Amino acid sequence: MPELPDLEVFKENLSRLVLNKRIVSVKVLKAKVIVPLTEHEFAKQVKGNRIQEIGRRAKHIIFSLSNGSDLILHLMLHGELYHPKSADDIHPFTCAIFEMDDGYDLRFQDRTQWMKISFDKSALDELGIEPLSNEFTPGRLVGKRSGMVKSVLMDQSFIAGIGHAYADEILFAAGIMPDKRLQQLTGEDVQRLFRAIRDGLNDAIIKVRKGLKGGITGEYRDFVSVRGREGQNCYKCKSIISSIKVSAQKAYFCPECQR
Repeated sequence: MPELPDLEVFKENLSRLVLNKRIVSVKVLKAKVIVPLTEHEFAKQVKGNRIQEIGRRAKHIIFSLSNGSDLILHLMLHGELYHPKSADDIHPFTCAIFEMDDGYDLRFQDRTQWMKISFDKSALDELGIEPLSNEFTPGRLVGKRSGMVKSVLMDQSFIAGIGHAYADEILFAAGIMPDKRLQQLTGEDVQRLFRAIRDGLNDAIIKVRKGLKGGITGEYRDFVSVRGREGQNCYKCKSIISSIKVSAQKAYFCPECQR
């Protein structure tokens, strides 16, 4: 699933492609992604508007339209965005198409149809703090939360935008085991974790921006240190990267660099 760095770069690249363009036509090919609206209701609210601003909140992309409404996109696990010419063939997994006034489309594609395109902002109200905001501090990181530290990092109601991949990378950078209890962290641990979150996400945005080369889909992960590298040598100490289960999902770590 795309995470905060991916979505931040998608937002930037989308702004270059579709900002201030008018949506002249709307086609809904897989109605499941726009529920609860009908195809007619959805098209009526979108068609004719210009995309005036593109924002991001956690793992959501927000399209602010000229009629004053905000269209909320969550790509979920397999959602993808494309910007082909309007005359190009339509992929069978395409769920919705916005035809723009410059001869290009913004196409929403998902083989599972799990992605969500909605005007409902309620999901945003349940999100926690943005980890790159000024309001995020070491004190906010600890708060009153408990549990395994990787699970805490991924709790979207606590910290917004971090998923499995970047939680593993952050904990590697901080030298903390993913199954360590939050209550076990020392003051020094918390400071390292805070810096690893801020530095790791900012660094990832730079690398994803370079790797995607203007693209608006994909998960660029060529730079990861532990995620998906089980059985390979750690880049720092040459130990073998291992994994454990945290919240029923694999968490990757270096047994020497993390404690």
